[in-house]
Amino acid sequence: PSACAPGLRPPATCVTCSPRAGRILIVRGLFTVFSLGLDELGSKLQQRGFHVDVVPTSIGPLEALKIRDDYLRNPSMEPIVIIGHSMGGRECFFLSRMLQDYDVPVKLIVILDGNSQSTVPANVARCVNLYTTNQLGIFHGSPVRGEACSSEVINIDVTKVLRPHWVAGIDHFNIHASEWIHGIVINEVLWACPPSQYGDVASTTTVDAGA
Repeated sequence: PSACAPGLRPPATCVTCSPRAGRILIVRGLFTVFSLGLDELGSKLQQRGFHVDVVPTSIGPLEALKIRDDYLRNPSMEPIVIIGHSMGGRECFFLSRMLQDYDVPVKLIVILDGNSQSTVPANVARCVNLYTTNQLGIFHGSPVRGEACSSEVINIDVTKVLRPHWVAGIDHFNIHASEWIHGIVINEVLWACPPSQYGDVASTTTVDAGA
């Protein structure tokens, strides 16, 4: 899936190793009734050996504080990855900035049509921003830039790149559920997170807004 646009990783060579290192936080969009395709993405990552938490935007800061506390207890903890769609994509920057205040590094963030007005914090090693555009000029994402040269920032308008023949149109309301987009995201995570040296059992936790 990554052959479609410059900057994306080539296909990972090891996709079945389990468990894998990596703390994956996935943030849904507004009202938590949107972005439900991220639940499926979380399950796919869990099946590949990752520990995954899927949360609404209201819970994101609490999860970031848990990650902060775990890192402060063990600075050699697994790579941190944050993924979000729409408002959840915007929150990826906010959560990364929260962690930056405590010198917590973030290995990868993946934005799915977040239309962020923010910049990529310097503690983020790599940001992959997959966004859409349309003639209406609404419900779409936009390019982002990094605050530091050390951050690798990849901006891709997925409506304008060559897609596999089986992929229908991509827009703000279906990007989170697209099998093609899921493949790109999973490949990026596989590159960011190596096989684990520990025997921890991978798990997925999904939190609803009312939890």
